[in-house]
Amino acid sequence: IKTVAGVDNVVISPGAPVYIRFQWEEGGLKTDYLKVKIDKKGDGKEEEEVLLGRRTPSTAHYIYYMVEPLDPGKYHVQVITKDGETLEDKEFAVE
Repeated sequence: IKTVAGVDNVVISPGAPVYIRFQWEEGGLKTDYLKVKIDKKGDGKEEEEVLLGRRTPSTAHYIYYMVEPLDPGKYHVQVITKDGETLEDKEFAVE
């Protein structure tokens, strides 16, 4: 998410896996568990597509997720703490 944070239109090819890397500054993360939630957008609502969670590593300042290929459509991805706080969010499309 951080890599494309400044990009307005993120488009991923159908059949390609989705890679999500969330990075933070040393000492800047106040949780030991992160979730990545991907919702598919459509007809004025969002439907949960993927929910992944992992403990944060103690030897690195990033976490990396790979999601199997998604169907074409518009998606919203969030990085969430175990307490439910959204740290980062981004929209992307599979076309």
